[in-house]
Amino acid sequence: MRVFRALLIAALTGTHLTAAYSTLVQSIIDKAKNDSIDLESQPWSTAAFQAIDDLQNSSVAVPPAVENATKIDTHVHAVPQFYLDIMPVKPGSWSIEQHLELMANLSIAHAVLSIPWPGASIYAGNQSATVALARIVNEYLGELCRVLPKQFSYVAVVPLPYVDLALREAKYALTSLGAVGIGLFTNHEGYYLGNTTLDPFFSGLNTFSSTTKKAIFVHPAMPRVPPAVKNAATVDFYWETAQAITGLTLSLTLQNYTSLDYQFSHGGGAFPSIWDRLFDQSTADFKSSSEKIYRKRLNWDSAGPVYPRQIQGLLAYDIPKKHLTYGTDFPFNIGDYAANTQGVSDASFLTSKQKEDIFRDNALEFYPKITV
Repeated sequence: MRVFRALLIAALTGTHLTAAYSTLVQSIIDKAKNDSIDLESQPWSTAAFQAIDDLQNSSVAVPPAVENATKIDTHVHAVPQFYLDIMPVKPGSWSIEQHLELMANLSIAHAVLSIPWPGASIYAGNQSATVALARIVNEYLGELCRVLPKQFSYVAVVPLPYVDLALREAKYALTSLGAVGIGLFTNHEGYYLGNTTLDPFFSGLNTFSSTTKKAIFVHPAMPRVPPAVKNAATVDFYWETAQAITGLTLSLTLQNYTSLDYQFSHGGGAFPSIWDRLFDQSTADFKSSSEKIYRKRLNWDSAGPVYPRQIQGLLAYDIPKKHLTYGTDFPFNIGDYAANTQGVSDASFLTSKQKEDIFRDNALEFYPKITV
């Protein structure tokens, strides 16, 4: 409650409010100002600053079951209260303690956090608000991962479709905040991945630190044009993923920017169903080169009821099992977390070693910056 007490003292004494911030929060504000980002005037600012200070002063007890666990969760969300308060579609409750309890129950040692849809685009069309929200969310996640580095890492949110500012935020999160990758959505305010408007972002990210691979986690977004029967969480999200992979392929984004690797949600969603049709009228060379990329630079997580049946549709196209990762989708309860996890464990088409790899080692290959 450091920020609240300081704000109260400032109000009673007439002290300027900026003097009330903790050293950490003031540093965050100052760095944002250097990038022409105004954090203080946002409607969520007081709650967000308090949440960050609470992290700095927290003493969360990590359950022994987490300390002794082995799994790595690559599809899971953090939803701090200041963000939950402004979300248009809300999940179940989330807290660090609840998250650690889930990890203990499922023998998860480490979670790669992302912010759920709509990411930074809650204030769609408002550039300054979108850029500010991306920055404060990244600062919060960066601080959480600093406090609990063995248990958490994160992929950064970026303020697309504002490509130059999104690229700046991606670089800042990767270099200054310790993000292990970048989180994207299948569309950002209607700009689908593969849209030429977004090309400078992918180009810039590709050349940034060109000697290392960059990990991109792609999560479904709400469709830009809502269908007649709306069921985003269970159906529409699968089509969104198929649309995004198609767009990245046909735009040559996958082919042109070779230092970018991708993880797609929910076992690729509906994409395996359209794989053959996508290449039905393409040249043999285009089909071959695209499929080579799918098998080399794309990863596919297990969030939701993916195993055993859906994932076999993907494996039918010779996707290497070393490119499969584990995910829970907590706190979005699409199916039962334990049952979905057990689906991987019970898969008769996987060897014991392949299951171990899905639960851990494949994630370490995709996210080499993870510390466990």
